Amino acid sequence: MKRVVWFCFVSLFINIGTVACAQNAPTYLPPINLPGQKTDEQMNNRQNESSSPEVITKPSGSEQPKQESITQGIRQTFSTLKNNVSKPINTPNTNIKELDKLSKIDLKKPYIDDNLITIGTGPITGVYYPAGGAICRMMNRKRNETGLRCAVESSPGSIYNLAALRNAEMDFAIVQSDWQEYAFDGTYIFEKQGPFEKLRYVLSLHNEAFTMVVRKDSKIAKLDDIQGKVVNIGYQGTGARATMEALMRIKGWSIPTFKSATELKPEEQIEALCNRKIDVMVVLAGHPSGMLQDSMSMCDTKILSVDDLLVRDFVAKNYEYSMTKIPGGLYVGETEDINTFGLKALLLTTTDTSSEIVYEVTKSVFEDLNNFKKLHPVFVNLEPSAMINEGRAIPIHPGAMKYYQEKGYVK
Repeated sequence: MKRVVWFCFVSLFINIGTVACAQNAPTYLPPINLPGQKTDEQMNNRQNESSSPEVITKPSGSEQPKQESITQGIRQTFSTLKNNVSKPINTPNTNIKELDKLSKIDLKKPYIDDNLITIGTGPITGVYYPAGGAICRMMNRKRNETGLRCAVESSPGSIYNLAALRNAEMDFAIVQSDWQEYAFDGTYIFEKQGPFEKLRYVLSLHNEAFTMVVRKDSKIAKLDDIQGKVVNIGYQGTGARATMEALMRIKGWSIPTFKSATELKPEEQIEALCNRKIDVMVVLAGHPSGMLQDSMSMCDTKILSVDDLLVRDFVAKNYEYSMTKIPGGLYVGETEDINTFGLKALLLTTTDTSSEIVYEVTKSVFEDLNNFKKLHPVFVNLEPSAMINEGRAIPIHPGAMKYYQEKGYVK
């Protein structure tokens, strides 16, 4: 949990000789180049917004001070103080000996803040960002007890977060549940990097429901009715597309099953649906989804239940998936709960993060779960029994396991 602080300044008041160093200046992760990488916003088209505490952002080039000029300026200030103060500086904050020590600091070496932990999330317009902010809020409320501070960091999403965890540039990260297994095993897009054996599970958060939307006048009443229709199977590389392909395998369907299959981007499909260019659109999202709330008001649509014996059997055999419900009342015309399946948003870390820290993070969420659930609409239906294991396909971190065993969630 080492955070690098790149900016330090001196505030000099000659009368009292006060030296101040900003240890909480902005930090940022260096870009991680992943060929063909999609952001989670592109993958799942999440649209909910929220602010969060202690946001870490990447400063623009113009904001970055030159290291040489900072070093030279601070050393000149220390030298002036030492040579021109004839009497001891009797303040509780500093003295000449302390100034002498500070003047010998190698400012080219990074400042390490061992009390700050960061959570990698997703784009600020998505759900992962406020989810990470909610966890940090719970941690920061108890900073006086734990001695830990928590900051949320926006990122392109799951794939970036996993690479940053691997490089020890984040302490925790929110990751879509299907990616955890690919990274841990070193398969799919992680084949070159090899297995990420240090990756560990902490807890699961909200569901990301596979959501199928049709027009009300389409005469599509159940899942099997989409055969022979014009179906948008999702844009290549998105979470919705990957989940649609999984559904097609479950059902034994292929492209010829449909009248035609399109590959529209998330932002294109609602207009196509309302204009009758397609009959079915698919989304993978946490609910409520601002995008769906807006889009479903454009024309008369409904959400289709994606639930049958084949789907339930598939979910039972694939831990990264889970059955879920889209609560009634979230969207225009939808008054009843809708059954479907989907993925989980998971909080992950690595074996490099101490058990004590992981224990405190886990405890901060579970000990005040009722208040945590109020921090974002997607948390409303969270239950401890689901949060300790649903969507998990990798080992649990010992720090989280310790808490679960203490509370009797795990024997």
